[in-house]
Amino acid sequence: MKKLVTVFVILSISLLAQGKFSAGAGFSYLMPTGELANRFNPGFGTSVFFSKDVSEVWTWTGKLEYMVFDKINEDKMQTKREILIGTENKTFVYPIKNLKMDLKAFGASIQADYTFFKNSFLESKFNIGFGIYKWNFSRGSYKDSLFAPDTAGVNKLQELLVVPALDQEDWSGAFNVGAGIDVQIYDPVWFGISVNYKNILGELWSTLKLDFENVASMQMIELKATLRARF
Repeated sequence: MKKLVTVFVILSISLLAQGKFSAGAGFSYLMPTGELANRFNPGFGTSVFFSKDVSEVWTWTGKLEYMVFDKINEDKMQTKREILIGTENKTFVYPIKNLKMDLKAFGASIQADYTFFKNSFLESKFNIGFGIYKWNFSRGSYKDSLFAPDTAGVNKLQELLVVPALDQEDWSGAFNVGAGIDVQIYDPVWFGISVNYKNILGELWSTLKLDFENVASMQMIELKATLRARF
């Protein structure tokens, strides 16, 4: 984390030294996609940033970001078992109850914004950015007794499910692409909204006993609101 802050501070000082710049903060609503959506409901993120206009249409931005997913997708929390009942294989679905799981990430990134339309109070932009994130994934231990009826309809214990806790921590590269609109509220304050695709290129391991597939990369759609001051 200290390395990320150091990189951000150096970038910010460099931008400030060059004159015209803007600074601000943002709040993000993060909707997981792909396999990550099978584990979590939407999360949230916060950010602070410094920007430098390098031409009429291009702006460089340095960002520090923090994001959290801590609400489990309960609709996907189930595990399936094929059990031989008499002479027939039957499939049973068991809910996964009260599992604790979260994903947190902190990172620094550089973003380039291309302004394709602007006037005195409105700007429309495309963006692309790259960065590095320190992330932590935590899943609690889980125990359950899986029962299924025999041929006489009597519930019998089929499996004692015991899954140890899992913690992962790593550094991963990331990128984002998107578009947004900034509106001047009162000089020099601007309000912005944007929609971005964000991908942290790290892997969350599978848990086969719970039918959790591995997450090859942490993909999400970001709905972001920002406030910035331009000087």
